[in-house]
Amino acid sequence: ECASQQAVAQYGEAVLARGWHLAVISTGALADSELEQRLRQAGGKLTLLAGAVAGIDGLAAAKEGGLERVTYRSRKSPASWRGSYAEQLIDLSAVNEAKIFFEGSAREAARLFPANANVAATVALGGIGLDATRVQ
Repeated sequence: ECASQQAVAQYGEAVLARGWHLAVISTGALADSELEQRLRQAGGKLTLLAGAVAGIDGLAAAKEGGLERVTYRSRKSPASWRGSYAEQLIDLSAVNEAKIFFEGSAREAARLFPANANVAATVALGGIGLDATRVQ
């Protein structure tokens, strides 16, 4: 899959139910815990791809070693947030330096910013989970 969280929600279960292998890069779709459960029970093989996250295996190993806290800080140009919920939180045209406009869980970030939070979701899923991972 290289389409969107919406595509994972719309087609993922049917693909897996056929016994096929589904590799997902829009990991933010799994912020919907009911969808995640249906995908994992549908059959086939579900693989979550690391995408832009190098060293996700190291994060998973740190979790096994007792990692308790993860904060993912995203830095993107204001233009990359246009058309998203961010426009309700901040005047993007007035941003000229790094500014925190969201703080919450990776699950919240993936739901509120589906086009911008897949890396946060991947970090969370590879580490301590969508609810425990903090995002700024």
